[in-house]
Parts: sequence; structure tokens; C-alpha cells
Amino acid sequence: MRGVWKFLVAIKDALVLIAMLLFFGLIFAALNARQSTTAIKDGALVLDLNGSIVEQPEEQAAFAALSGQSRTRQFRLRDVVRSIDTARTDARVKVVVLDLDSFGGAYPAALGEVGDALARVRASGKPVLAYATAYTDGGYRLAANASEIWVNPLGGTIFMGPGGNQLYYKGLIDKLGVNAHVYRVGRYKSFVEPYTRADQSDDARAASTALYGTLFAQWREAVAKARPKAQIAQFMTAPDKVIPRV
Repeated sequence: MRGVWKFLVAIKDALVLIAMLLFFGLIFAALNARQSTTAIKDGALVLDLNGSIVEQPEEQAAFAALSGQSRTRQFRLRDVVRSIDTARTDARVKVVVLDLDSFGGAYPAALGEVGDALARVRASGKPVLAYATAYTDGGYRLAANASEIWVNPLGGTIFMGPGGNQLYYKGLIDKLGVNAHVYRVGRYKSFVEPYTRADQSDDARAASTALYGTLFAQWREAVAKARPKAQIAQFMTAPDKVIPRV
């Protein structure tokens, strides 16, 4: 019995050791996981932006890979800008190519920084080429700084503008007999409105209009500055009558 017990203890210790090695190995891999930038070689710097541009990518959970959870790819803003600026000064890079086919977007400030970096490359005399099957607001904001914009013959442009939809639950809450107790201070505190109203208040609509109107005006101004010949204004007012020049 003593030999059997020692054998079982040895198996237990081995399993614990294997589990610890696997655990710390996953932690090490997670801590050292970084979004790799495209290596600069003779020829072109290809930026395959098949994800979103963020200030700081999210840390991947240690067991995310084992659980099979899909993870949206994220690119660190400063890494993208540094790669573009390095390509501008590196004599081996003859052209910068943007693959925006699967671009996941970015905040306006991030789009502005990347767009300015692309404009610097273009001003240095190096061509900047952009391609996508269909350009959305964020993708076209970057592509506007390119020397040439390529689009799939079956593609096009889809400009939605900033903003989105908001669900209101007041009708559902009343039908369920739920009492929502809300303590609110200030006119423009619209976060709780979905629980107290069935539609948007005038104050919330005014605040949203001011915010999204400013963001959209900045987008149009940046595109017009980078690409004066693009018929953005005409396309926005009559998209069925204008074929915009990209």
C-alpha cells in the first residue's frame, strides 16, 4: 500500500507541475502578446488594417485562446503612426499601401493623427495608395490623404455620419409593472431617459445634434482639405445623382 500511495502522490505532483507550467506559460504568452507592425523591406510598406485603431489595445485573457472566443484585432495608434513616419524617412520604402478592406474604424482623434501621418508621407513625394471594396466614414477619412484611391468595381462608398440608435424602455417597463426610481440633476443628463421616456427629450436632441454636427463638420473639413476634388457635399445631398470622384 505504501508503494501505491507513493505512486499516486508522484502522479499528483506531476499533474500539478504540468498544470503550473501550462498556467504560467499562458500568462507569459498573454503578457508578451503585442500587435506586430509590418516589417519595412525594400519596396512598399503595406498596412493591412484589418481591425480597429485604438490608443491602447485590450489585454487578451489568459485562457481566451483555449475557450475559442473570437477577438477583434486592435492596432495601437502610436505604432501605426510610427510605422508611417518611419516609412517616410526610410529610403528603402518607395510607396505606402493602405489595405482598408476590413478596417474596423477609430475615434476621430485617432483618424486625424493617422491621416496627418499619411499626408506627411505624401508631401515627401512618396506615393500613398489606398484600397477597399467599400469605404465607410473612417476608411475614407484615411484614404482621402492617399495619392490614389482604389475601389473594387463592385464596391462603393457608404457614409453614415456619426451617431446611432437609442432604445427606450418606458413602454415595456409600464407593461411589466416595473417602477423605475431615477434621481437626476441637470438638463442634459440623458443617460436615464430610456427608463423614463418613450422618446428623446428636446434637451437630449439638442445636445446630440451639437455634438454629432461638430464631429461631422470636422470630418467633412478634413476630407475636403485632403482631397479638394472629392464631391462630398454633392454626394451627401443627392447620392443618387452624383458619382463622387475619389
